[in-house]
This record gives sequence, C-alpha cells and structure tokens, in this order.
Amino acid sequence: MKREQESKEVVKSFVIWNGQLENEKGASISYYFDRTDGSTSGLRLTLGAKPSASRLGHWTTVARVFSEAVKIWQPVVATIDTRNYDGVFPDRPRAGWMLYLPTVLTDRQVPEARALVSVLDENNKQLGTIVVSVVDGPFSGSDPDHVSVAHAIEVRLVDQDLLPRYADL
Repeated sequence: MKREQESKEVVKSFVIWNGQLENEKGASISYYFDRTDGSTSGLRLTLGAKPSASRLGHWTTVARVFSEAVKIWQPVVATIDTRNYDGVFPDRPRAGWMLYLPTVLTDRQVPEARALVSVLDENNKQLGTIVVSVVDGPFSGSDPDHVSVAHAIEVRLVDQDLLPRYADL
C-alpha cells in the first residue's frame, strides 16, 4: 500500500510552524487528513513556549480557537500539548492541555478535567467535547501537577473506552 501511495501526489498533511528553533518560542499546528476511509485523521497544536512566556493568552481563548479549528476540520481527535509532555499510553492520543474527542462528555465521566467545553456546529448540535486539564495558566509538561491531571484524564478516558488507540483512528 505504501508503494502505491508513493507514486501518487496526494497531500496528506498541512503544517504551520513559526520557524523558531528555540524551545521558548517554537509553535506549530499540524493537520493530517485524507485517510483511505475518508475520515479526518487528526489536528495538533504544539507549543514550545515556557508557561510564563505563552503568547496564547487565557485558556478560554485557546479553547475558542481550538473549537473553531475543530469545526472547520472535524478531526477524529485533536490535542494541544507541549513537546515535553509524555502521555500515559504511547498508543493513544495524549490529553496534554486540551484534548478534543468527537463525543459528548460530562463532568461525571471526566471529573479530573478542570473544564469541559462543548463544540457546537452552526445548528447548535454538539460535535464533541474539549477536555481541559489546566485553567490557571498554560499547560507545562514539566509541572508535576499539570502532568498528574493530564495522566488522570487519560486513565479515566481509557477506563471508559473513550480514548481511542491510534491504530483505531
């Protein structure tokens, strides 16, 4: 299959990078698409900024931008995290700062989340939910408290079979 794809000129990803190599300044947005089954694959925003140097603003602003991107591209999973954050399960998406799943989630299902943001379409139908792990500032993959919350969210979602494996996306 890979050999068949190599002969075709098919765009499979869209990546924006701010061109900064320094960890404190780097950021990128990656969007992977055109799966063979027609589904959107994934969207990821990666920040290299130190928490105190974040240019993104308050978590509600980040969630609003994230929500709009999800509405446009309708990924099967999307994350916002830092490069130095390691999730619990290497075969599954990481919760990081924010995780979008195309599922309606409640506080009861994910009590570890600091916020749940419903993503609504133009008809106010819920497309999915953004699970937020940190609301008191930008997420840091080197902050033990932030990592603990993100890990607890991942474990809770896996326990309920709500966090898919990459192989199933």
